[in-house]
Amino acid sequence: MAILQIALVALGLPGWPCPILAATGIPCPGCGLTHACVALLRGDWQTSLTTNPVAPAVLVSVGLVLVSAVLPAARLAGFVSVVARIERATRITWISLAVMLIAWVLRLV
Repeated sequence: MAILQIALVALGLPGWPCPILAATGIPCPGCGLTHACVALLRGDWQTSLTTNPVAPAVLVSVGLVLVSAVLPAARLAGFVSVVARIERATRITWISLAVMLIAWVLRLV
């Protein structure tokens, strides 16, 4: 779904609106993430990181999912093992979550 959302917005088409923003009027921590990813793909780092600083991690994650989707079964387990090892060593998932929440709080203030 993330790939489709990013593709729609990159093509100038409307993506799915944030249900939390629509229901409460308050942006969620992920608001702006699609636009940040599109800006990053276009090479506009400044816009990307000011819109939502987690965009690089999201694009890497989407890329990893795409790679795992096309890998032959014989190589998939090894690929997953390497990615899991990197995640455990860097804790990038937790770091990305913390950055997203901090950026969200700063946006609300």
